Amino acid sequence: MKNLFRSISILIIVIILIFVQIQGRKMAYKKIVHLKDNLYEQGSLMLNKIKDVFGYRIFKLLEIPYLTEAKGDGITDDTSAMNKELSILGSKGGGVFKLGKRKIYLITSSLNVPSNVTINGNESTILAKIPLSTLIGTNVERRKAAINIIGEFTEQDYTSTAGEFIAQKPMALVETTIESNTTNKVILQKSSDAANLNVGDTVRLCLAWRIPRPVVSEYFKIASIKGTTITFTRNIMNRYDCSLDSVFRNLYNKDPDTSLPFNGINYPDMSTYAYFGLQKVKTVKNVQIKNLIIKKYNQPGYSVGNQGVYILGSENTLIQNVKFINCTLWNLDSQNTVEKNNQYIGDGLNTIPLSYVSNGSNLYYQFNNQYINQSISVEEGAVNSTIFNPLIKCGGEIPIWIVNYVSNIKVKSGELVSQDSTCVIIEKTFGNITVEDINAYGNASCISIKPHVLTGFRTNLKVKNNNLSAMQTTVITLTAGKSLGTVVGEIRDNILLNGDVICDDWSKFHDLKVINYTK
Repeated sequence: MKNLFRSISILIIVIILIFVQIQGRKMAYKKIVHLKDNLYEQGSLMLNKIKDVFGYRIFKLLEIPYLTEAKGDGITDDTSAMNKELSILGSKGGGVFKLGKRKIYLITSSLNVPSNVTINGNESTILAKIPLSTLIGTNVERRKAAINIIGEFTEQDYTSTAGEFIAQKPMALVETTIESNTTNKVILQKSSDAANLNVGDTVRLCLAWRIPRPVVSEYFKIASIKGTTITFTRNIMNRYDCSLDSVFRNLYNKDPDTSLPFNGINYPDMSTYAYFGLQKVKTVKNVQIKNLIIKKYNQPGYSVGNQGVYILGSENTLIQNVKFINCTLWNLDSQNTVEKNNQYIGDGLNTIPLSYVSNGSNLYYQFNNQYINQSISVEEGAVNSTIFNPLIKCGGEIPIWIVNYVSNIKVKSGELVSQDSTCVIIEKTFGNITVEDINAYGNASCISIKPHVLTGFRTNLKVKNNNLSAMQTTVITLTAGKSLGTVVGEIRDNILLNGDVICDDWSKFHDLKVINYTK
């Protein structure tokens, strides 16, 4: 009887202990669940205690993610706290790093995301005050978080080394003269400037009427340096021969006047004299940005300018081979949409989520059927630039605008929607221009071509196989203006419905064939 009573007592005690343990775990689990929305502010110390009590396996079994000590208020720098927790999760075998729901995390330096860790944005926003390349490869679950790039990075010059952008201090623009009108040599005005140059360097030779502002720039490779005499091998842009005087003679339709200061030439329509300047530049090649979500974020206190992504080549950086692949670009200011012909159009704010600016070549945009609310801008000295497969829907903004010293342009295979503005504007350009296989919708003219006013070169133009029948007004506009050059090529196999091909001066387009278009 005693043994039975003892056994029953032990059993009751065991049951009570099990009940207490279960209740304790239930209460702890409730606390964990309750803390899920609050723990982001409280930090991860309590989580560590919970892991100590229940063990990592139970913790992982409950699918409670690692939660960061980061404030998530959009003001406090969260980089260090996030990197700490990312490191812990990576060392524990990886998993999903889940941010606080609908919070704003501020990142000012690189996120060190282990390869076995994925960030679940949880409808939060990452505000990044860093170059884009520091986020490339970050495993952010797309469509679950916004990566907002803060700032325009206009004060930095980037070069690419193993996928990273590195700031470079530009060499000052120095004064030079042309040795003669038949060679590709210049003479530095100061012997000390030669110390900063080396054979093989890429340099920018510009015509300017005052330092540091250039009127036009050309890029050359240095072949030799003898004292203050610099000899160049070739024109980087490959537009014409590298004889320096011929560059500017062709451009301005006149010879350099050696009687002017610094052997410069009289800049047309300017009362001041010009001179030549030389500047060492850095070349950036093969920059690739993939699978990135970018949203403009206009929270008070942050100045994001007009661009969500803004790569600035500037006058002292030459950018070549830039690709944006499978990037989704949104604009949080463009929440209101207008439905027109079953096409959703942005609200027309003057914002450009993707902008490529200044001095580059081989530019590609590939969005893989993702739509953009605003436009693409290619400006200031780009060469061999391709906008491929554009799928752009705008309100009052121009979907594609290519302007200023840009040559060898191709806009191909895509859909453009503009409610109030021209779909494609290509102006102040020279070289080869191709616009083909575009479907355009809108209320204004579709394609506007304006060769550069100063070019003495022939522009080869092709506008072909474009379906422009949905445009409501004038379709293709050619404007010669004061251009010194001529345009050759063809406008053919385009489908027009409203409007026509019009030109302000056909004498400048006399070698251009306008054939076989349907109305």
